[in-house]
Amino acid sequence: MKGFGGDFGFDDEFDEPESDISELKRRRSGNKRRSERNDSEERQKRKKRRGEGRKAFLLFLVILFVLLLLFALGFYAVRSGVFDFSSEADMTEKFDISEDEVGLFVDGEFLETRAKKIEGEVCIPLEFAREYDDTFYYDSNEQLLLYTDHEKTTEWTPGDGIEYDGEEVYIRLDILTGVISATMNSYDSPDRIWIYTSEPKELEIIKKTKFKLEAENNADVISNLEEGDKVRLLSAGKDWHKVESEGFAGYVKAEALDEKAVGKADEGEEVSGNFDIAAGVETAEAPEAIENKKAEDTGDFPYIHYDGTISLGFHQVMSTQANSSISGVLAASPGINIIAPTWYSLNGTGINSIASAEYVNEAHAAGVRVWGVVDNFNNPDFSIVEGTDNVLSHTSFRKSLENDIVLAAKEVGLDGINIDFEQLSGETGDDFAQFIRELSLLTHRENLALSVDNYVPQAYSEHYRRDVQGEFADYVLIMGYDEYTSEVGPNASIEFVTNGINKTLEDVPASRVINGIPFYSRIWEEKGGNVTGFTEGMNEARSFITSHGGTLAWNDGYGCNYAEFESGGSKYYAWLEDDSSVELKLNVSAGSGLAGVGFWKLGLETSSTWDVVGRYLAGS
Repeated sequence: MKGFGGDFGFDDEFDEPESDISELKRRRSGNKRRSERNDSEERQKRKKRRGEGRKAFLLFLVILFVLLLLFALGFYAVRSGVFDFSSEADMTEKFDISEDEVGLFVDGEFLETRAKKIEGEVCIPLEFAREYDDTFYYDSNEQLLLYTDHEKTTEWTPGDGIEYDGEEVYIRLDILTGVISATMNSYDSPDRIWIYTSEPKELEIIKKTKFKLEAENNADVISNLEEGDKVRLLSAGKDWHKVESEGFAGYVKAEALDEKAVGKADEGEEVSGNFDIAAGVETAEAPEAIENKKAEDTGDFPYIHYDGTISLGFHQVMSTQANSSISGVLAASPGINIIAPTWYSLNGTGINSIASAEYVNEAHAAGVRVWGVVDNFNNPDFSIVEGTDNVLSHTSFRKSLENDIVLAAKEVGLDGINIDFEQLSGETGDDFAQFIRELSLLTHRENLALSVDNYVPQAYSEHYRRDVQGEFADYVLIMGYDEYTSEVGPNASIEFVTNGINKTLEDVPASRVINGIPFYSRIWEEKGGNVTGFTEGMNEARSFITSHGGTLAWNDGYGCNYAEFESGGSKYYAWLEDDSSVELKLNVSAGSGLAGVGFWKLGLETSSTWDVVGRYLAGS
């Protein structure tokens, strides 16, 4: 047998020729080379793609940088004003003024309050006018508008200065601008009026510019201002100035105005105020509180002023027969130079009188002036609160009262009038102020001094209008006593007195302030959970304290002698007014430079008290 393959005939099937093997190797080698070439080409392609990506990214960065640079340059150009894309402001829409209204600008401020066209006249709310000058007084009972200055009272009536819109009272705008000496200019589209209480500086535009609604480059434009146009300067700033042009308030760049004409602004100073169209008003920081504020005379009113230091004694006279005591009162009060008898009380639209010409003559013979006291509380048939409100709130009643007071003073030869109206309601405050204004014109015409009594200034007595008294009365007297009247406490502690003086001096010049000093003490009794107080003169108070086992000791905090003691099942508290406490109050008055002092009341002091007063007068 030749072999397995041969035996079965497979030799030809399995033997490969050499050429086929070589071909196979060649094919494998070619495939490998082609694969390597393909890999190389793919690597080249990937490398190329990476290069192109980097170029694209760099191009993107360049483009982004250019865009950012252009944006920054554009933003700077707009902010700096190189390019101005701001739009024109629609001022009619901004101010929202209806057809029957007139917008109001006062010294550059656009106000929420609107004037109205009533019967062809431009009118403003009365309360708005009073915000600028509360000397305007409206009598709602008799429908009269009054304005009293140092010379006269001017009066307006409905249809002749007063108009009504429903229940709201309006007055002609020219009435307000007339009394406050203001300049008024009218404009239309929209209807508006500019009021200047002081004339602003008028300047000329030196460089064409845009008149802006706000102090910003991209703010809306009110108008274009040309070289030579006139504007009024409202406030100066570093980069922008606030001005008025053609009845609008806005801003121009500082370079548009001559800085020398403007007046150089402080370094870093910004335009004052913030014109807020949305709110309709100009807002500004509140001014700083004025410390140690003191009123001063303006010199434009003929006040009656006495030489020397005033020492006034109140003489309580309750009947005509009591007038005969004047000789003894004068002899017992050697330190007074003015005596004020309580002679007159309100009875409605006039006064009840128990005055005596003989009393006045005797006082004058002793070198003492006489001021008649007019009060609202000594007539039992007169209601203190309602009655006083009624007479003062009606102009005809008030004038009748004023005339009666002056006629009564002239009848007996008085030197002055002292007004002592107490327990006035808050609603009577404006009426009382008008009463003082009007009465002062009559008293000065007759050479009568006008003085007004006041509680120590507290929140509850603000409506007494000490500022008006300080402007129209010759003297304002502080009743520096009755510190505590319904609970245990001193009658006139030195702190209470000092605060009263300082507060009064905010409204009234010291040369016209009289400090009232008590000659009486209030003693408090506590028994069974109840507290009551009673008043005594100097001798009587000291006697009561010592007779009930009390021991007095000086208290620096109160500025008086104090005692606290028990007797007969009661506990007592006493702050004694005596020579020592009076002397301390006199020293405070002298140190404040006041016109003088007043004493309530004559007859409650000790004889030695006048020695203390004498030293005060000698040293003043």
